[in-house]
Amino acid sequence: MFDGKAQIITAPEFQKLVKDMQEKLHIEKEQKEVRAKERKKKADANAALEHWKGQLIEKYNEDMATYNEECAALAVDGVPKKLWPKKPAHPTRGRKAKQLNPPPIDSPPPSIPTTRPSRAIAPSNLIVDLGDGPEDSEYEDLDDEFDV
Repeated sequence: MFDGKAQIITAPEFQKLVKDMQEKLHIEKEQKEVRAKERKKKADANAALEHWKGQLIEKYNEDMATYNEECAALAVDGVPKKLWPKKPAHPTRGRKAKQLNPPPIDSPPPSIPTTRPSRAIAPSNLIVDLGDGPEDSEYEDLDDEFDV
């Protein structure tokens, strides 16, 4: 900023230097806020992923506990080991672990399938004619309109 010489504060060059420094500080501050938001978003995503993995591990531990109880009961009954049920797969190890994808964080809720009104079937006792007759129909003159 200073070249080792005295500067006049009112000089336009000095004011331009001060303005440039302030703009640079402002831009750096904005970039810092953007990086902080990105870090926060990434930390939230990692926390959600860890929570999801924790739920998977907890379910796996429950499955293993029931499996061990079932195997102990079968061993007491003298059932051969080849007839025992398969051991539950670990959710984060093995081939199937690579296929697991956590639920997306920013995704919209899943769509609920609905029937199309044209394909909906209603019982005949629910279908009600609101018109008094053909004179009430708004489509009665369609034949005349399309004649050329």
